[in-house]
Amino acid sequence: AVGRFVNTSTYKIAEGSVGIEDQMLDYTYIVGNQTDPPLVHSISYGEYGGDYDNATDQRFNYELQKMAARGITVVLASGDNGVGCDAKGTTQEYDYPSSPYITMV
Repeated sequence: AVGRFVNTSTYKIAEGSVGIEDQMLDYTYIVGNQTDPPLVHSISYGEYGGDYDNATDQRFNYELQKMAARGITVVLASGDNGVGCDAKGTTQEYDYPSSPYITMV
């Protein structure tokens, strides 16, 4: 939460140098290496659709599981698009990151 007398931290990952998967993975490494990280995280950044590397996604999920084991909750904006289709209507696309180990709102 952001408010008066609430300790608030922010994380900034350099844009443009790496893709969103690596940015989110870097975020989990940063939090994982902190001795006393905030217990609630809110992410308001993502990317719609795309084809993402399965190994990176699995590592991202594993890092989120480790955060949850430490009592850390990650809340993520689900985006404005909802689940949609590609331009040809042949595949479903969703906002990334998406994971069973985060709460999307």
